[in-house]
Amino acid sequence: MGRVWAMAPALALFAGLMWFVWLGWDHEYYEVDGVSQGPYRPWQVIGCGLAITTGTVLAYLRAPRTAAVFILAIAAVIGFAVPWAVSASSEDDSGLWVVGLVFLLVGGGVGLIVLLAVMSAVIGSGRSAARDLGVCVALAVLAALVWLPLAIVPLAGAAWLLLFRWLPDRRRAQR
Repeated sequence: MGRVWAMAPALALFAGLMWFVWLGWDHEYYEVDGVSQGPYRPWQVIGCGLAITTGTVLAYLRAPRTAAVFILAIAAVIGFAVPWAVSASSEDDSGLWVVGLVFLLVGGGVGLIVLLAVMSAVIGSGRSAARDLGVCVALAVLAALVWLPLAIVPLAGAAWLLLFRWLPDRRRAQR
């Protein structure tokens, strides 16, 4: 459990850093078909979300415990929400940034908890590594059919299973 608590602040710092890397530098609005949009472009938000999701999954894979599902998800969301809230509160005089913060905390938290719970169910099961690997690959194919960047999460799980469960099991079986 100590590893989970050690990883939580590192993940929170990583998530906050991802806000600065992907979103923190862009404060300009732009027009699309005569409508003002922004300040972030879709590729920035998608890249930031994928980076934080991947970082959270990799942190979970280093310490796959039931409590880690909640601790790491909350750490990532709060780590991202703090710099976002500071920036949003300084740019919004209406106070609506608080609503955005609530949506960010609830939506991001629930999304990461569900993702890590699925990863926990697949990776932490007592089934064989080969079957879990097949499940992760199938999830990656389904995610790619829905939206290609979603496939990164089950692919990360498949890579972890391949490297840390399937290959060691194969080596033990050959001895």
